[in-house]
Amino acid sequence: MVGGEIDLPGSVAALVRETGQQNGAVYLLGCHHVFFRSLVTPNASADATARLRSEGQNDQVLGPATRAAPFGPGLRSIDAALVELRASAMATVTGGGFWRRVATGIVRDDHHVAVVSQVTWELQSRYDPMPLDYVRTIFDQEIPYGSNHIPIRIAEVVVATSLGRVPMGGDSGGAVMAGPILVGLHIASDGPLSYSIPAHLLFSAQAFTPKIELASDLIDAK
Repeated sequence: MVGGEIDLPGSVAALVRETGQQNGAVYLLGCHHVFFRSLVTPNASADATARLRSEGQNDQVLGPATRAAPFGPGLRSIDAALVELRASAMATVTGGGFWRRVATGIVRDDHHVAVVSQVTWELQSRYDPMPLDYVRTIFDQEIPYGSNHIPIRIAEVVVATSLGRVPMGGDSGGAVMAGPILVGLHIASDGPLSYSIPAHLLFSAQAFTPKIELASDLIDAK
């Protein structure tokens, strides 16, 4: 995402919609703890409106964070959520200048993650792209969140090490890419290590019901 700055402490990974709903709502995929600014699965009163700030332009409301994957202490968590785009924001978010790299596919399973690890990955976030090298995949990993370091058990985490700069807080929600393939959603870091939720889990019923699919066909490729 490069066309502006999301007025939240993080980034966004992809444009998605409910599976098979070609004319339905369109969403931005990102982190639960970024979109909802919360460490628990939210209710309808959550503070969850994402805004876009573009240089030389007024703030533009992208839309409300309306759907969240299971997340919070005591849960087998997936740190992911969706912002439902308002019609007035569609032109901005589907413009080719908003995305540095557009995902045209996702990793299908853990074996596919290993296959695409033969190439250097990139973390695409609000900052410059960061090259990554795959390390391993781990399950039920406790990750400390917030200033109080609350341990939250993440269902599955793809671990990669940075080949450049150290990951920063604003990287949360960014896309881990292997060429045009979405490998995962960056959620946290530890020194040079990037932790991400694998895309095959994000696009399964364990994360969102109804399931989601990429809506990259709506993005202007020019």
